[in-house]
Amino acid sequence: GVQDFEPSVQRAINRRQSFEDTRAAIEQLRAVGIKRFNVDLVYGLPCQTLATLTRTLDLAISLRPDRFAVFGYAHVPWMKAHQRLIDESALPGDAVRASMTALVREKLTQAGYRSIGLDHYALPGDRLAKAAEAGTLHRTFQGYVADRSSHVIGVGASAISNLPGGFSQNVADPAQYMARIAQDDLATARGVALTRDDCLRGAIIERLMCDHAVELRALCRQYGVDTEAFLSTVERDTLEDDGLLRRDANHLVVTDAGKPFVRFICAAFDRHYTGAEGRHSRGL
Repeated sequence: GVQDFEPSVQRAINRRQSFEDTRAAIEQLRAVGIKRFNVDLVYGLPCQTLATLTRTLDLAISLRPDRFAVFGYAHVPWMKAHQRLIDESALPGDAVRASMTALVREKLTQAGYRSIGLDHYALPGDRLAKAAEAGTLHRTFQGYVADRSSHVIGVGASAISNLPGGFSQNVADPAQYMARIAQDDLATARGVALTRDDCLRGAIIERLMCDHAVELRALCRQYGVDTEAFLSTVERDTLEDDGLLRRDANHLVVTDAGKPFVRFICAAFDRHYTGAEGRHSRGL
């Protein structure tokens, strides 16, 4: 969980964690036999510039972790009250964020990391890279995974579970969670059941996010849906006109130009996405 090594950025987000401390922690863990590491970085943070992000990337690469997860900062003060303390005028603008996305990809791929989906990078020998190469990569609501389990079991207060039938979330209050467990009861607070249409759309979105392509006819046949009828429910004309998405026979393919915008492409297949102001974070 590095986020950024620049002192001014760390002060702006109230997260002080020096490069020296991080390097020492990784070296100590490697010395006792823990060999595989993932480093999280964030772009679009307050006070962050292309120059400071370059320095952070160079320092992070020098640690030689197996994986990087690089996320765009989501400024959602309507959901996270503590973000109201951040000076919005210090946040990078849209053009700078786009340049940061390109910078991250350039620096990490030049350092030998393979781009995985939309926000992960891995060394060629890593399980994620191997799964991406084999077409067996999956993405849960928590990110990319190399295993094939269709179950994610959330343990603890507020934890979310993802099961084939839908999603459920535990109560957020730790005392209530412990009381439920002590009574041999489920600690579930709420849940959402998935329809067959949800599952089809979820499968399409997953393949687009993992492979940048999806064999649409095969998936539609699996769910008993006519391909052309399904496509008529998806507003993709603008995506195709802009050269971000193309249809090749039975496949939908995200173009090279479209890869940085895969979140927007996938949103076209999500019937629950409204794009309403004040509900969603930025896609880039």
